[in-house]
Amino acid sequence: MLDFTIEPNIGPLPLRFGMRPTEVERLLGEPTTVLASHFGDRIEERPHVSVAFSKDQGNLDEAVFTSGVKLLFHGRDLFAEPNLIATLRHYDPQPFLFVGFIFFNKLGVRLSGFLPDDDSEKAIAVVPKGHWREYADDFVPFLAK
Repeated sequence: MLDFTIEPNIGPLPLRFGMRPTEVERLLGEPTTVLASHFGDRIEERPHVSVAFSKDQGNLDEAVFTSGVKLLFHGRDLFAEPNLIATLRHYDPQPFLFVGFIFFNKLGVRLSGFLPDDDSEKAIAVVPKGHWREYADDFVPFLAK
C-alpha cells in the first residue's frame, strides 16, 4: 500500500486533484467497489481509501482515508498522532464544526470519528480549496481542544 502525503489544495500525493479515474487506477489498482453518491459523484472504494470524482467533470475531488493507511502531513502520520486536532490546529487554528465533522478549511481536511462521544470509525478526508463552500454559512467554530 502506498503512503500518502497531504499537500493542501493539490491532493494527498501521489494523488492529485483533477486526476481522471484511469490515472487513479494506475496508482491504486482496480477499485473493489464503484458507486454513485447521493450527489451524483462517482465513488471508488479500495481498502482504507475511498476516492470521489466530480459529477460535472469526472475529476478527482475528494479522497477519504481510514486507519490502515499511512497519511502524512509535515512528516507526521496523522492516524498515529495522539492529539490530531491539536496537531492540525498548529497549521489551521480556526477549524469548524458541521454535522459532526471537524473541518480544517485552510488545509482541505475533514475529520470524522474524532469527537469525544463519536465511536464511529475515524476517517480523514482531503479535498481541494473551496470544496465545502456551499455549506460554509452553516459552519460553526470548533472550540474544543
